[in-house]
Amino acid sequence: QRGSNAVSVAGAVHETMARLQRELLPPEVHVEILRDYGQTANEKVNNLASSLAFAIFTVVVFIGVFLGWRPALVVGLAVPICYGITLALDMLLGYTINRVTLFALILSLGLLVDDPITGVDNISRFMARKSLSRQDRVVAAIAEIRIPLVMSTVTIIFAFLPLAFITGMMGPYMAPMAFNVPVSVISSTVVAFLVTPWLASKLLREPAAVPDDGDGGAPEQGVYHRLMSPILSHRGRAKGVLWLVLLLFMGAAVLPLFRLVPLKLLPFDNKNEVQVLIDMPESASLERTAAVTRDVATQVARMPEVRAIAAFVGIPSPIDFNGMVRRYYQRQGPHLAELRLTLADKTERDHQSHGVVLRLRELLAPFDGVSIKVVEVPPGPPVLSTLVGEIYANTLVPYETQRAAAQVLVERLSREAHVVEVDSTVESERSRLRFVTDKQKAALSGVSTEDVAQTLAMANQGKVAGYLQLERESRPLPIELRMDPHQRASVSDFERLLVRGRPGVAKTGTAQGLEVAPQPLVPLGELGRFERGIADQMIHHKDLRPVVYVTAELNGRTPVEVIADVHADQGKPSGIGSSDWAARNYFSRGAGDGWRLPEGTDVVWTGEGEWRITVRVFRDMGLGYLFALFAIFVVLRLQTGSISLSLIIMSAIPLTIIGIMPGFWLMNQF
Repeated sequence: QRGSNAVSVAGAVHETMARLQRELLPPEVHVEILRDYGQTANEKVNNLASSLAFAIFTVVVFIGVFLGWRPALVVGLAVPICYGITLALDMLLGYTINRVTLFALILSLGLLVDDPITGVDNISRFMARKSLSRQDRVVAAIAEIRIPLVMSTVTIIFAFLPLAFITGMMGPYMAPMAFNVPVSVISSTVVAFLVTPWLASKLLREPAAVPDDGDGGAPEQGVYHRLMSPILSHRGRAKGVLWLVLLLFMGAAVLPLFRLVPLKLLPFDNKNEVQVLIDMPESASLERTAAVTRDVATQVARMPEVRAIAAFVGIPSPIDFNGMVRRYYQRQGPHLAELRLTLADKTERDHQSHGVVLRLRELLAPFDGVSIKVVEVPPGPPVLSTLVGEIYANTLVPYETQRAAAQVLVERLSREAHVVEVDSTVESERSRLRFVTDKQKAALSGVSTEDVAQTLAMANQGKVAGYLQLERESRPLPIELRMDPHQRASVSDFERLLVRGRPGVAKTGTAQGLEVAPQPLVPLGELGRFERGIADQMIHHKDLRPVVYVTAELNGRTPVEVIADVHADQGKPSGIGSSDWAARNYFSRGAGDGWRLPEGTDVVWTGEGEWRITVRVFRDMGLGYLFALFAIFVVLRLQTGSISLSLIIMSAIPLTIIGIMPGFWLMNQF
């Protein structure tokens, strides 16, 4: 319910279940919590809140080390004021305190302290000027930097505002940052103009008098001066530094092209729950599926990180966000099963949940004749599968050709390194018994085709005859008529079913003429025969076009890498390649394992997988980046009045790649 606290609701559910266990449930009944998003939300918020407090403490300490404890106190008091204004506006506009909003506050911390630090530093410099009164010095110090403060705030707003226009399911993840960061920075600017001068006038001490030369006593023998003087005084050295910066920029920018920095939407998360999907052949019985599920659960229980296992055979498990997108709530049938696993808390295990998933896949690989998928909870918007290929065909191409194309793609992906759990929506053939009524015999017995169909449906599928009203039941209990499974195990069992003829249809001849014959009871086997055939397979559509989905999961690789390699091999002569996947890059793609789809079919990768969201987010972020660059250029042009100076200032933006890309590469080494 909107406005409810997930932590409080989860706590109330725990209290109610504890009371029911004491008062209602027998001691033999054990209740296991499979999923507690209230606890998850509480842990996430508490961790981020601790990180936020540590970040504030660190910032204040660093300011104290370099500027003194009095300036640090001024800046430290400005931080809660800015956050108070931001959180108040969050509450007014309906934003909740969650991990996204807290992450936005942590992100804005380094930005919102800039204005107070600049103000305090400039006030400290003006305090050394004895020619003005204390109040005039404070006012003059802030007046001197008012335009840079306002312009810096405007540029930050333009930089984060495009995040509000991210489309798709990533939009709700980005919207709090597009709101909280600009609001925090605007609050810091207001604090820098109003609160910081007042606090500085009360807390800062007046230093010893220095000559009022207007330069603040800049040291000429400092480290920065000694570093920059040789470069600025010699034109050749200056050009060398520029060429070095350009080479570093180009070297950092090409790291993703050599796959040294993976292109992925979100990193792996560390959850305490895992889901195992079991897909038997469509012809499997419920009993056979239950037996395989028990074997799989026995193997899974060998993992020391697994604390609880819940099996759902023939029915779907309770729905979650990931299951809603992947349509797991439709997994209902005798050949389908699921396992819900609860892992030990992340603080009690060495491996993250992704590492546990990799080990589970290796453990369950020996199961033949059954499709087993180990699903981890995604850190962001869920998708149909990590890697999804959609097989489309021309208008006159039959759907069987699309199924054949999907099988070709399944075989190719199965040979690709670190691509696992390859599957498709193509169903295996399953037999079907169709009862063909002999119209003439049925008519002589007064039995219609509808009567035969209803009798078979009631015996095999069941029919609700009424409802039972009980005081302790929230809903009426259906009373279902259905044959016992042991009495409908073979065709002969159905052929022995008796069908009553309709009254008034059958006639019998007497001396007086034709009279209504008694309603006959006729065995079903005398009214026709069972014919064994192949059941129709499901035809999937997307945007009114027939489609076959091919899905796969990845172990340690990103979707763009696999798509690039598989696409590079498409159309080449068939053959098993020997290219090492770790040595490939985007300049030398493919494994040398050629494959070809049937004529008239094609595969689309930007459909329902993770690559689709990645492309759309990168597209939206790229457009937002271009808008921010243009807006910042306009602001700088208005402030400086010079195009060249504005471009020089903005050159620092792309040069951040020099630090970002090597940093990503270094983090991936651990």
